[in-house]
Amino acid sequence: MARRAVVLGIGAAVFIIGVAGIVYSMPQIVKDYGVQSTSTPPYTAMPPVPTPSVLYVEMGFIIVFISGLVILSYGATLTGRVSRPELGK
Repeated sequence: MARRAVVLGIGAAVFIIGVAGIVYSMPQIVKDYGVQSTSTPPYTAMPPVPTPSVLYVEMGFIIVFISGLVILSYGATLTGRVSRPELGK
């Protein structure tokens, strides 16, 4: 039972770090890639949008988030010790 609790605790910690990182860095992503207030006609050449470094940080936190989910699901499938051994019939 201790092993299952440890795996679930590690998974929960990794999951929480991923969620916190996503919530922290998402406003900057939205600000950088938000909808512009002015419209441009179609087929107009616009300068390419540079990729901000916060986008790579966001992708890293998404990977951490998914890793936490995987660890949590693995910990949930571990069987715990039976408190009372079953007697054979």
